[in-house]
Amino acid sequence: MLRFGLVGKNIAMVCFSLVVCSIAIVMTITHLVRNEMQQSVQDSLHANMRAAVSLFERDMPGVHVAWDASGAVQRITAESLPSHYDDHRMTDAMVRVLGGAGRLVCRRRKGP
Repeated sequence: MLRFGLVGKNIAMVCFSLVVCSIAIVMTITHLVRNEMQQSVQDSLHANMRAAVSLFERDMPGVHVAWDASGAVQRITAESLPSHYDDHRMTDAMVRVLGGAGRLVCRRRKGP
């Protein structure tokens, strides 16, 4: 009877250890996959930003873009922006290059 109790305790400890190790493995894999997904999304956003800013700089007179050594956008400056935007070629080009839907938001000024 004493032997059976000792064997039962050993089996219980082994099972407990397996459950703890399984949980640790699942948590590690989840963490690695989440980090990889975040990095992938961030890289995609940076690539889209570089493409959009390049088109903006090319098509909008007076806009200057400062790039850092890694190719990321550091600063966008504009001497002035046009008060009226009739040409939608830049917006169409951004939608075509970035592969998504374009949305142009306009705000009407109050006054005469």
